[in-house]
Amino acid sequence: MPFVEWSNNYATGIPRIDKDHRSLFMLINNLHDKAAQGFPDESVKATIDALVDYVEYHFTNEEDIMDRCGYDDIESHKAGHRNLQRLLESYRLSYLDDPKLFDVAGFVEFLKQWLQSHILTSDMAYIPYVQGLIEPDDK
Repeated sequence: MPFVEWSNNYATGIPRIDKDHRSLFMLINNLHDKAAQGFPDESVKATIDALVDYVEYHFTNEEDIMDRCGYDDIESHKAGHRNLQRLLESYRLSYLDDPKLFDVAGFVEFLKQWLQSHILTSDMAYIPYVQGLIEPDDK
């Protein structure tokens, strides 16, 4: 059973965003599993790096969609994104500093809680602005 499981409750109805969110769930599960199974530090580091990179990619996608649909709370949403990016970089640097002291279990729990909450509150708030405005290349 995955550590964090995708369900239709998280579906925004925007295929590009839902695909990104599923990928984030997968990366969190991958990180959880690697830590639980005692994978080498370099493998865990690679997953943390991939997660940090994918979050940046996803936020760019999401902010582009919010901008194109004229979402009126975009600046607040972007601020939440930037805050997470700063936290992720801090966690990444902490892992690089001393992988043996890094609390991977606490990190993946934080990621799980943040992602679930963010999708169900912040992301769902912009969905009414996007409905009917999704272009074919967004699917």
